[in-house]
Amino acid sequence: MAQEHAKDYVDAVMSSQPVRVATPISNRKRHRSAKYAQLYMQKKARSLEDKQLLHTKRTLYTDSSQHDSVDTTSAISTNAGAEGMLILITKLDDLSGEMQSVKHIVNSKLTS
Repeated sequence: MAQEHAKDYVDAVMSSQPVRVATPISNRKRHRSAKYAQLYMQKKARSLEDKQLLHTKRTLYTDSSQHDSVDTTSAISTNAGAEGMLILITKLDDLSGEMQSVKHIVNSKLTS
């Protein structure tokens, strides 16, 4: 009697539950979700780079406020484009040296 009652209960519960059928995802939805996932990952990568750059700027600022001279090469080397920045700094130093030599030549020409 108990088994029949349990069987009737199970049958009643099973018949009242709607049967869910897995529907396939259309190609449009699949492409759209992949596109948004790719954009999300690009955004996360950019925000990570921004955080690293901000951290570098903060350390450079705090170092400069604590000390008179800051070793800019060590602060820049933590940045992703360290080689480019070092090349730029050396080019600027060379350019300022050339400007000083041109200024000296012009002054000597004007005085003579």
